[in-house]
Amino acid sequence: MVKSTNSHDLLKAILSSDHEATRELIFEIGDRQGEWDYFITRLLDGVLVTDEAKKRFHSVWIELGRRIRDQVGDDKTLALTLGALLPKYRGETIRLYRGENSERYESGRIGFCWTPHIDKAQMFGSGLNAYHG
Repeated sequence: MVKSTNSHDLLKAILSSDHEATRELIFEIGDRQGEWDYFITRLLDGVLVTDEAKKRFHSVWIELGRRIRDQVGDDKTLALTLGALLPKYRGETIRLYRGENSERYESGRIGFCWTPHIDKAQMFGSGLNAYHG
């Protein structure tokens, strides 16, 4: 696997908690699969991500999660990646809800954004995410 400057720079930006550089590099990388493959391989190869870097990446994920998901193109790989990049939940047990359209649900492509508020899930499930077929 050839090292790509953009994906190498993205890893550096995340590890140094550079929010703006992280954001810009995600847009630059786009959906060039080789770049995401290199980035994910390096990340999952035991790179230490500090709590501060995870906290900063969390705000990037909130803003660009859908874009990142589309660019990576593999939900299982993305789940592993997010496990390394996002802060661990350390609170008490809570029930979470997801408003998802039926087409994605039936294909097993359930999204990564969940909420403890059932009304929010219902809003997303009946709004832009709704499937009217």
